[in-house]
Amino acid sequence: MQKKGFFIRVFVIIALVIISACAPTTLKSVWRDDAYHGGHLKKVLIIAVDRNLTIKALLEDEFAEQLKAGGTEVVPSYRIFSEEENIDKRVIASKVKELRVDALLIATLKDVADTGTYETYPTFIEAGGGYYGYYLQCCQIVSLGRNVVIETKIFDAKYDRLIWSAVTETIFEGSAEEVIRSFVPVIITELHGSTLLQ
Repeated sequence: MQKKGFFIRVFVIIALVIISACAPTTLKSVWRDDAYHGGHLKKVLIIAVDRNLTIKALLEDEFAEQLKAGGTEVVPSYRIFSEEENIDKRVIASKVKELRVDALLIATLKDVADTGTYETYPTFIEAGGGYYGYYLQCCQIVSLGRNVVIETKIFDAKYDRLIWSAVTETIFEGSAEEVIRSFVPVIITELHGSTLLQ
């Protein structure tokens, strides 16, 4: 029995190492309003600001899933608002009151920047052959990737006051889904550390 427990612990540790290795999100800055004493967030309206409605829904659903797992009630905005690009403040305020949310979490894409480029070595191509074909096949410019900068802010719904914010940078190595899966846990962990989540 002890051996089985040991192997489970080892497996969990290895899994965490693999997950963190595949999670290229770094926290660049965090701010918390020390005057806020409202306790843990109980019900949160999540608003991802993105023109791509699929990305918006993916991000809101990922936040919703992870916040729910910790016992926080959530409302993804795409489920209650129409597909307008900008929602009128009165409409949002009305929903906040109707749904009795105590906070709004708003995630906004701030920047997507190239991390740099490098030149590859020439590669031999059959067409043309010989040294001259090789000579003509010059180096290719290869992008090292892109950094996605996301700013996340949490507002106290009752007083419309900013109580927490963070800026993260995620290396875009695969799909938007991978960026989201890397980014959201970093925010959730930091919110637990800031005692905004139970």
